[in-house]
Amino acid sequence: MRPALVLASLLGAACVLSGCQLEPQQQIAVAPPRATIEGQWNSVGGPVAYISSFSAGRFSSRTADGSRVLADGSYTKTSPTQVAIVFTSTTRNTRESVNCNLMSADRLACVNSAGARFDLSRRG
Repeated sequence: MRPALVLASLLGAACVLSGCQLEPQQQIAVAPPRATIEGQWNSVGGPVAYISSFSAGRFSSRTADGSRVLADGSYTKTSPTQVAIVFTSTTRNTRESVNCNLMSADRLACVNSAGARFDLSRRG
């Protein structure tokens, strides 16, 4: 009789455990934060500290103290992580173009039409 009781207990435990495993597990999918070019970016290094702003297709750069406009133009997203910028430099009075890659949510790696590379870091 004792073996029958042990067998019944084991079968009962197996049913309980298998019932727990048969229920579907709920998984919550969390979307990664979407990186965007919009906002303000600080220059990294270089002879002049400046802040670049991207807003609804408009691009501008000002000195870090905000006292002088250095560039004004527009930008176009060419892919989710790439942007093409065309602007007029107010210091040289020339039209210029730059391509940037969004390397992370807080870093832009850029190269101008002459091949000079520079980085921008997200402000704030």
